[in-house]
Amino acid sequence: MPLPTTSPAGDSVRSLHLSDFDLRFDRYRLNQPKADLLMARSLAKYDQLAPVIYCQLEGSLVLVDGFKRLRAARTLKGMTSLQARVLEVDEHGAKAAIFNLNLVTSKPNELEESWIIYALVHDDGLPQIEVAQMLGRHKSWVNRRLALIERLASWRLPSEYYHTVFTVPHKLNRLLMANQKECYQLFFHTAQATLLHI
Repeated sequence: MPLPTTSPAGDSVRSLHLSDFDLRFDRYRLNQPKADLLMARSLAKYDQLAPVIYCQLEGSLVLVDGFKRLRAARTLKGMTSLQARVLEVDEHGAKAAIFNLNLVTSKPNELEESWIIYALVHDDGLPQIEVAQMLGRHKSWVNRRLALIERLASWRLPSEYYHTVFTVPHKLNRLLMANQKECYQLFFHTAQATLLHI
């Protein structure tokens, strides 16, 4: 059963291709293969019951809620798009929405909460009190989540870490999706050659 194009609140729902979504916030939710499999079964049997939520940042359609639905949809033959609703927020609001939109159904666990809070406080430079207000929590709760991340960081091995990200232009997403094996082989060989050259 297709979703209505307008919700009772008047929000428009639109169909977006699976490759249209920017997944920069995917890192704030744990990937759980068993849950993805259950979601794929649900999508195959009932189709999409609720739209995914995205926001527009820097010209990209950034997924805020529905990471599991997107991963599951990508495994289903013939499913090329998802129904989506836009959320008018900035980047800080989008990160807070990842937490707030999941309070009832798939509440973020402590580690996911900590990642979101760490990003808001350390990456975005927001004061802990402001983050607490955004998430509807007390400052001490925010402080405990930050302490968790700091304790985990202290367990790092005493060696240098490097994080290098290689990307392709957004316009090539559909090409990548249609030719994944060939494109990823080329992508990894090119990345390897670049790293060896540096």
